[in-house]
Amino acid sequence: KPICPIHKETPKDMHALYETFGISHYSSEAVADFPIWIGKQCYIARLDSNFGDYFKGSGISAYLVLRHPEEDQEKAIAYSLTGRRYIKSIETGLAKFGG
Repeated sequence: KPICPIHKETPKDMHALYETFGISHYSSEAVADFPIWIGKQCYIARLDSNFGDYFKGSGISAYLVLRHPEEDQEKAIAYSLTGRRYIKSIETGLAKFGG
């Protein structure tokens, strides 16, 4: 499913560019892809979390990267973020393992 609306004049071979941000750097974890609207223009955003970067004062470091759906990742705009992750729920259960 596309993240941003696909324009009618967009060639079919470019539709996949609207479905995901693309490849992340090997040193980060892709947390989520989502749309960001600036005015009437939709951009594909990705939140990337750095593995192992946790600081007691500011939390975990991450990057928010934006690109226009029809432009490649080299033209993306990146923002540096810091924050904290929280657990919203925990579930327990029993499961049978093996045959």
